[in-house]
Amino acid sequence: MDIDYDALEKAYAIIEEFRKIDEKMPIQQVAVFLTIAMNENISQKDIAEITGMGQGSTSRNVAAFLKLNRFKKPGFDLVENEPDPMELRVKKHRLNTKGKRIAQSIANIINSYRKSDPMVDLKENKDLTKIQDDLDQSSKIKQTQ
Repeated sequence: MDIDYDALEKAYAIIEEFRKIDEKMPIQQVAVFLTIAMNENISQKDIAEITGMGQGSTSRNVAAFLKLNRFKKPGFDLVENEPDPMELRVKKHRLNTKGKRIAQSIANIINSYRKSDPMVDLKENKDLTKIQDDLDQSSKIKQTQ
């Protein structure tokens, strides 16, 4: 069986994108982010069902991506939510503009990764540089609190 090194390089590049957000990001948070990215206006219950996580884990992991996390401290600010107009107790989650940029950068890695240079400096891409600047700013805010 031949190993598809191109696919592995893409996987590695995607992991690096998430490490730009938080270098120790748990895989559960990656799953939550991607689930929200693929399912705009998704409920927490549906996120839990898709990811196979319990409600408590789902709640904690979703909160990490909000502007304020569950401790009311700055979160990653990649997801926003609002009550479902049909059922006000249910919140619908979606990526905000910054979250959409990250999701698009991940899609770009999958669609157009340059195999000729496996350790591509992804900062060459202006969009990725903007994302990194936003994340650096968020990190500075977190550190001052």
